[in-house]
Amino acid sequence: MTLHDAALQFSKCVLDDFNESAQTTTKEEIEQADGRRRSNPISEKGSCLYAAYDSNGQLLYVGETGESLKNRFTADGSGSHKNKDWYKNMATVKYKKLRPSDGKYDDKYDERYRKLLEKALILAGATQA
Repeated sequence: MTLHDAALQFSKCVLDDFNESAQTTTKEEIEQADGRRRSNPISEKGSCLYAAYDSNGQLLYVGETGESLKNRFTADGSGSHKNKDWYKNMATVKYKKLRPSDGKYDDKYDERYRKLLEKALILAGATQA
């Protein structure tokens, strides 16, 4: 097996797991979520992999964060998505909270692994088109 084939196989596994276990929310739910209520998964701080889609299901953006979805999408600052061109077309977001293999929640899930999973999901999405 070549490295290229191994990367594609890994990215497909990441995509399959993401599609099976990700939760879905809407742009409106993210914007209206109370950022102070940590019991809401949209406002809960912690490692997360996410994909944004338009109303036709077209993939717009893939990302990862160690912050809450609410903060990542709507906060002020250069890292916020609300000022990006694709944001106005966003309708839904699929997201998966990341937890280590022991299942215990860790809001500092290793950033290297978050970035690896993000890139794998991007690669899998690109090969799906």
